[in-house]
Amino acid sequence: MYYNPQDTRYDFDTEVTIEDIKTFFWRDHNKGAYFSMFETGVGRVKTGEGVRFDLIRIDPRKKYVRIFEFKSSRADFLRDKKWEKYLAYCNTLTFVCGRDRIKKDDLPSGIGLMWVWKRKRKDQEALKGLEPLWEYEYEWVKKVRKHDLDREVLLDLAMMLMFRTIWRKDDVF
Repeated sequence: MYYNPQDTRYDFDTEVTIEDIKTFFWRDHNKGAYFSMFETGVGRVKTGEGVRFDLIRIDPRKKYVRIFEFKSSRADFLRDKKWEKYLAYCNTLTFVCGRDRIKKDDLPSGIGLMWVWKRKRKDQEALKGLEPLWEYEYEWVKKVRKHDLDREVLLDLAMMLMFRTIWRKDDVF
């Protein structure tokens, strides 16, 4: 569904938080194993500093790594100076944010952009006084372009994620 504020059946909300984006992936866009990764040591051995991805998905059959970087606001995006380092650890990188926070032209060629927003049916509010449940919708604003990933990096990621599934189960969905 495309964002259409003139559709009177729904209330739309483009004020999407990082928690909303996480819920969207966990509940509505879960197409395989995702790893919510914070404070990882990937890259620490070679560069002396680690990197942190908001969300990573590895497709073991295709040996394909996707990284999703969440942005809560335009200012958050403009302050981020480290995302280019992530390209060494994935086949594709996509920014995910609320509608219109990042513009298509803000990103270089090959970097993806996905907008997420919330909607709810207006008649839901009348259902026995229950709190209305927001549904999440998304739009690929800019498709990603795949690039090759070093096999050694892929192996490092796979090993780290294996340990992650054992020691930090709540980060995997």
